[in-house]
Amino acid sequence: MQTHHEPRLVRDPRVLITQRPREVLIDVRRGRRVALNSVSAGMWTLLATEPTLAGLVDALWNQYDVRADILAHDVAVTLTAWLDAGLIVWR
Repeated sequence: MQTHHEPRLVRDPRVLITQRPREVLIDVRRGRRVALNSVSAGMWTLLATEPTLAGLVDALWNQYDVRADILAHDVAVTLTAWLDAGLIVWR
C-alpha cells in the first residue's frame, strides 16, 4: 500500500537572507536580490521547516491579524514568484 505525502516547500540552500539594514534574499547562484516585507520574511523563516502549503498558511495565519482568504492569496502569489525564480522548490 502506497501512502500519500503532501508536497513540501523547500528553500534553495544557495539563497541567503540578510538581516540589516532590511531583510533581503540573495540568490548566490544568479546574483539576484529579493526585498522582503515582514510577512514574506516570516514565510522564509517558516520554510526552514519544509512545510506543506496548508501548514505554511496556518502558521502565518496564527502570527498575523489578516483574513484567511487574503493571506492564502498573498502566500500563493509570493510562492509562485519564488518558485518561478528558483528560490524554492516542491519536494
